[in-house]
Amino acid sequence: MFSNHIKHNIRSFKWQHEYTVINIHGLLIGIACSLIIPLFVINELSYENFNLKKSRRFRLILNGKSGGQEVTIASFAANIGPIILKEAPQIEDFLRMNGGGSGNIEFNN
Repeated sequence: MFSNHIKHNIRSFKWQHEYTVINIHGLLIGIACSLIIPLFVINELSYENFNLKKSRRFRLILNGKSGGQEVTIASFAANIGPIILKEAPQIEDFLRMNGGGSGNIEFNN
């Protein structure tokens, strides 16, 4: 049975080699994607696994309305860190992060 499949595939390759090459390339791309996608997901899920105190880390997020539209942002005024550190005794420390990004700075037009 298996030898018949091999014979048939060899004959079809002789007569329709472009079609067979396209099918083999599609199969190879599918296999490559099925191997790469789980590796990417595992890498993303292992983010900060090196940190021993990762369960004690939190991020402030602001939910509110601006102009009738609901907004969810993780951006606050610069003095929010020291205020929360002073007001909440369970907070040990804080960290400010700047996303960087690209922007234009102008002075005198």
